[in-house]
Amino acid sequence: MNGSVVPRGTRGAVRVDAVRGRPERPKEIWDLKTGGARLTPQRIQQIRRHLPRGCQNIPIREVRPR
Repeated sequence: MNGSVVPRGTRGAVRVDAVRGRPERPKEIWDLKTGGARLTPQRIQQIRRHLPRGCQNIPIREVRPR
């Protein structure tokens, strides 16, 4: 949340499915989607707003199970 790791369920925080790298310095984020769900540009921006300073341009990828 706003660049800091917070407990699960914190109001206003954003949860992602998987992170490559340390939480305080992520290198890439994966968001698992099933069925008709999609990773929208709005969701990507929401995730980026909560990343630590200097990490706002890391890749955020949609992952679909096979």
